[in-house]
Amino acid sequence: FDLSSFTKLFSLPQVVNGEDFPPMNDLIRLYKKAFLDGNEDVVSDIEKAITSMEEERSKAASQFESITAEIASGKNKFLRLNAD
Repeated sequence: FDLSSFTKLFSLPQVVNGEDFPPMNDLIRLYKKAFLDGNEDVVSDIEKAITSMEEERSKAASQFESITAEIASGKNKFLRLNAD
């Protein structure tokens, strides 16, 4: 297992789509290698990183949904006010 790649991947901040995470393809590749090599510490760290990414994605999706509803509500209010 190339631990230096893993360390480098997690020690250097990488902004991907506005987020500070390594690319998912790199995580999956490193996860497979660590799993096959039996490196439980690295597997655990990668699982934590993936969980963190999922939590951020869920948070962003929720914020997007909230903003979309707020825009729709504002549009409806605007249309009602203009109709009077």
